[in-house]
Amino acid sequence: MSIRSFLIFLLIAGSLFAQGKQVSLAITDLPELLVKTSPQQSLINARQAIIKAQGDEALQWSNPELSYDQEYVENNGNKETEKLAYISKTFSLPWNYWQQRSIWQANLEAAKLNMEQDSKLLLASVRTGYIKAGLLKKLSEQQISLKEVFKKLKQAAHSQSEEGAISRMEARLLAMSIFGLEGDLLLTKKENSLALSSLKQILGFDSSDDIILSTSIPFLKIDTDIFEGAELTKNHPGLKAGQLRLSALEQRITFEKSRIIPSISLHGGYKKIDPGWKGYTFGLSIPLPLLNWNGPQIEKQKIIHQMQMTENALYRQKMRSQIDILVETVKRQMELLHEYGNEQYNNTLVEDLLAAYKEGTMSLAEFLNAIQIYREASKQYTEQLTGYYRAVFELEAMYGRQLVTF
Repeated sequence: MSIRSFLIFLLIAGSLFAQGKQVSLAITDLPELLVKTSPQQSLINARQAIIKAQGDEALQWSNPELSYDQEYVENNGNKETEKLAYISKTFSLPWNYWQQRSIWQANLEAAKLNMEQDSKLLLASVRTGYIKAGLLKKLSEQQISLKEVFKKLKQAAHSQSEEGAISRMEARLLAMSIFGLEGDLLLTKKENSLALSSLKQILGFDSSDDIILSTSIPFLKIDTDIFEGAELTKNHPGLKAGQLRLSALEQRITFEKSRIIPSISLHGGYKKIDPGWKGYTFGLSIPLPLLNWNGPQIEKQKIIHQMQMTENALYRQKMRSQIDILVETVKRQMELLHEYGNEQYNNTLVEDLLAAYKEGTMSLAEFLNAIQIYREASKQYTEQLTGYYRAVFELEAMYGRQLVTF
């Protein structure tokens, strides 16, 4: 094989490799993919692992110490050598250790709940991204179809303009409408590309991968009656985590009070004095709380406990407010989409308008105005349905219950 042929082979192989893989993705695949491939989910898991490692570090036993001493003395020709080998170990008092263990267990459970909440919000975000990308794809297909209609209309209008069937002003209006449609199509494709790129990044796909969204996205109503009179924050993981942290801080205050005597030290060893003396040594060390009663640390933990109580109250109020806003948003958008959204599935509307124009019951200006209304309504439908599902998914994450199934 010549060098030229080899280089051509490398270029072709590199091009094929750079094309990436084609992936058919359903919205029901997202939870499993987040667990398996998402970098963001990996970071969430890592934060919990750090909390666990910190707890293990705080609770692990300290190592014993091995010591050896040797003394040599001489007085008026009398020589004496003293050797001492001993091992020492500092022990936390049993009730201190178990209190500390309970504190870290509460913190770990709080971290798990925070991870659960972060994971739910991440899933809500990626599901919203899927919905947005799918609806933008559908909108671009509508705009492309409309572009074909305008293309045929432009060809017919050109001959009609030469024959005097339409005015020059109408021809200019048609040209401006085509320009506006082309601009909308470019913007829609750009937003769709950005939505797909964000989806790939969250799911851990390569940017060159071709993602095919296989789930159709209809308007699905949810039962809003379940929110009437319900304690909407009852199952919120973040609020449960706050209560666990508060419990851990209460235990921490008790723990600090008991640390007036935090630990004891034991040591024992073998002692030899030459000539002829040998034996064993044992010892116990207990700190005397004469100068330090651990008061500053106790006061510090009381202040932190009060801060956590305030943070919990503010967070609960914030979550209740957010859930109320989301419920109201879902109700308003559901009513709007239910009343007017069906027109977006009426595929004959453009054909009906075009037929009316060709039959002469609608002028070109009226036709273009009607098409403009249709275009704006299609964009509004895409935005409203995306916003509706965003609110539904966030409500699921906060309420702790699945509300919609595709």
